[in-house]
Amino acid sequence: VGSEMCIRDSTSTSDEELRVAYEKSQVTESAQRTKLDQAREALHSAERERDAVAAKHAALGMTLEQKDGSSEVRNAQLAGIKGLLAESVSIEKGYEVAVAVALGTLADAIVASSKEQAIAALRYLKSEGLGRAEFLVAEGAKIQAKKREVASLFAADSVVTAPQAVLDVLSGFYFAQDLDQAAKALDSKELADANIITVDGDWVSRSLIRGGGSKQPSKLELRAEQESAAKRLSELASSIEKLTKDLDVQKTAVSDAELKVRESLS
Repeated sequence: VGSEMCIRDSTSTSDEELRVAYEKSQVTESAQRTKLDQAREALHSAERERDAVAAKHAALGMTLEQKDGSSEVRNAQLAGIKGLLAESVSIEKGYEVAVAVALGTLADAIVASSKEQAIAALRYLKSEGLGRAEFLVAEGAKIQAKKREVASLFAADSVVTAPQAVLDVLSGFYFAQDLDQAAKALDSKELADANIITVDGDWVSRSLIRGGGSKQPSKLELRAEQESAAKRLSELASSIEKLTKDLDVQKTAVSDAELKVRESLS
C-alpha cells in the first residue's frame, strides 16, 4: 500500500510540475507575441511616415522645378549661373519664413558669379522670349556670422550661413518671436529705426507694418522644407533598418517560445 501511495504522490508531483511548466511557457509565449505585435506596428508606423515624407519631398521638388524664368536660366546651363539662392543659404530652424520676408523677391533669386554673367543671362531670357528672373551677384564661399542679439532680438544676418552678398541684404533686420516682442523692441533706443520681422513673417518698423495671414511660400522656404524632408527620410531609413532587425529578433523569440510550449506538453 505504501508503495502505491509513493507512486501516486510521485505521479501527482510530476503532473503538477508539467502543468506549471506548461502555464509558464504559455505566459512567456503570450508576452513574446505582444512584443512581436509592438515591433511590427513600430516598423509599419515608420514605413507609413517614410512614404508620407517621401511624397512630400517629391512634391516640393516638382514645385521648385516649375517652369519660370529662373528654371529656364538654370536649365540653359549658362556660364556663371550657380543655381537658386535657396541652394546657397542655410537657415537656422524656425527662421525660414522671417529670412524669406527680409530678402523679399530675392528669396526666389538666382545666384550669378558676376554682374556681366547676370546681364548675359538676362539677355538670354529676353532673346528667347522667356519668363523673368532676379539675380544676386555673390562671390566667395558661404559665411557663418557670429550669433548677435540686440534688445533680445537676433540679428537676421546671424541666423544664416550664406554668401556675403546675402548677409549684406539681411543687415539691419532683426527677428522677433511675435508681434508683441517686435512692438516692444521698436520702442527701445537700440532698435527704434530697425526693421523687425516676426518668425511668422510680419514686418514691423517705424513707418511700415506689413503681414497678416498665410502667404505663398518662397523658393527659399520650399527649399528649406525640402532639405528638412530629406534629412527626415535619412533618419527614417536608419530607424526602419533597426526596426526590421528588431522584428526579426522578436519573430525568433516567438518561435522559441512556441517550441517551449510544445516541449512542455511532451
